[in-house]
Amino acid sequence: MTLYRVQLPLTYLKPGESCYTDEPSLVMTSLRSSVAIMMFNKRLHFSGICHVRPVICRNSKSCTGHCDEAFTHMDCATKQMFEIFDVLGVSRSEVDVKIFGCVDVTACSDTKIFKAMLREEGLHVADSHVTDSLNKKILFFTHTGEVFAKKVKKDKI
Repeated sequence: MTLYRVQLPLTYLKPGESCYTDEPSLVMTSLRSSVAIMMFNKRLHFSGICHVRPVICRNSKSCTGHCDEAFTHMDCATKQMFEIFDVLGVSRSEVDVKIFGCVDVTACSDTKIFKAMLREEGLHVADSHVTDSLNKKILFFTHTGEVFAKKVKKDKI
């Protein structure tokens, strides 16, 4: 575990939001019945994080163009993230993915489907910690891809 003594710019991520950067910063989010998906490319020191609901989109039509719910579903948000990494010329094998979350039992099957989708895309899930009962505060260091998760009580979220 690395502790940083440097003051980093802080971004607080709310549900349905995402953040991308190649600058050193700290992104914090609180998870409660939600999932944070983080992607990091070491070569470019580029990272992305999104805070989404732990469900797969049920839209039977393929998404085209702008989607108002792009960052509310795990699969839709990840497709958006792929596009950004693709524009930078980052191959799937160069991306480390980390998934942290707090989900209820009904969303567990969607989380398993989502992880299988990531494997099919050729992505390496470097870390995954999705539980069914704990609330978490997530700290994501964008310049290293490191993630720290702290369990918190419901009234502290």
